[in-house]
Amino acid sequence: MSDMALKTATKRDLQFKSILLFNPFGIGDVLFSTPLVKALRQAYPKAVITYICNKRVRILLANNPNINNVIVYEKDDFRKMAKLSKVRFLKDVIGFIRRIKRLSIDLMVDLSLNYESALMSRILGVKKVIGFDFKKRGKFLTDKIKLEGFDTKHVALYYLDLLKILDKTYDDPYPEAFTCPTEDKCADNIIRENDLEGKYVIGMVPGSGRSWGENARYRRWPVSNFAHTADKIIESDGASVIIFGDYQEAKLCENMASLMRNPVLNLAGKTTLGQFMSIAKKCRFIFCNEGGPLHIAVALGVPTISIFGPVDEKVYGPFSKDIDKHIIVTERVKCKPCYSRFKMKKCDLIQCLNAITVDMVYGAIKEMMGRLDGGRTHAIAGK
Repeated sequence: MSDMALKTATKRDLQFKSILLFNPFGIGDVLFSTPLVKALRQAYPKAVITYICNKRVRILLANNPNINNVIVYEKDDFRKMAKLSKVRFLKDVIGFIRRIKRLSIDLMVDLSLNYESALMSRILGVKKVIGFDFKKRGKFLTDKIKLEGFDTKHVALYYLDLLKILDKTYDDPYPEAFTCPTEDKCADNIIRENDLEGKYVIGMVPGSGRSWGENARYRRWPVSNFAHTADKIIESDGASVIIFGDYQEAKLCENMASLMRNPVLNLAGKTTLGQFMSIAKKCRFIFCNEGGPLHIAVALGVPTISIFGPVDEKVYGPFSKDIDKHIIVTERVKCKPCYSRFKMKKCDLIQCLNAITVDMVYGAIKEMMGRLDGGRTHAIAGK
């Protein structure tokens, strides 16, 4: 084969027709992968791009114009079925594999940091399977980048490093999210029905950190502090406050509302994730702990003020081209960050959170108001 023919063949081989991304993790990790999705779409504009994710985060990808298909994978659902019925379990597994096989995948991007999905893809005959070799779990990847952990730069940039394997580059490293028109209409109705049109609305999320389970408390500023802060901006600045949270955080959010002197709209457990996204867009800014709601707001272009305790904000913080619209409140203690390389050191004092005062946060809120509108509260919601 001549050199010209070889170059042509190589170029043709790299024009993938069907690309699969697999990411079983939570809100932040999925949003951090959207710049990679966008870069793949730009590199392979005619490819069918499919994304496999868990049930909870599906809505984050459902309206992304760079993705053709979203498939839900819940490992726990398969495990439960295995206990209930071996026959049904086998049928479900075979059905899932057949669904993937019908996609005729020729490139898989495995973000799972494990080996099962890469093994499945190799069994299905996918010729190129790329991802991270974390703790030597990348043995079934055809091409890999060694990874010790996410600890020196933002997670989105780690994901974008995988483009080097494909000899591709990227223009936009920032996460993005898209809302659904139906959910946007629902958000309009909620704002109108609660008499918030034309008011200066601030969204607050006293929970988040769900992926840490019982250790979520290490990522949450005391709920009483959220309550005192909310009262202060209502009384001093004439703002209206919406409390957000999922159904597991309903009691936490009720506790916040009960500690307040002023009425608030508590939507915890009353909205879907998609509805939260649409309502968040109508807030002047979101004040929250580090976690999924923060990353959603950033990806939507909504200004944020966030509390960071044990997690390193350089790695998991707001990542936006409009970085001035995002303020991080944190306290530098000697042991911070104590969450590194996916591990949390044992901590009883949680100094990094408890050292953050209401006055510190209120100062950040006033600074944000100044950045956005000269410190003046004025009609925003409903616009």
